[in-house]
Amino acid sequence: MLFTTIFQLIMLVCLWRIGDVAFAAKVFLTLASIAVWALILWNPAALIVAQCVLIAVIGAATFGVEWLNQRIP
Repeated sequence: MLFTTIFQLIMLVCLWRIGDVAFAAKVFLTLASIAVWALILWNPAALIVAQCVLIAVIGAATFGVEWLNQRIP
């Protein structure tokens, strides 16, 4: 859970610093990242899954969908 939290924060910083995304989208993704923490009351595993999905969405918004298809040689 610590890794996904730190990685999500890094992705949010990248979104705000270098992301070519509309301001409203930045605010929405930031609020979604905060709202995801309500899942910890229901099921901590759901929190981790939701954070991973948000990391993928924020990464795609910031770096483009090609970011998700990278292969390591």
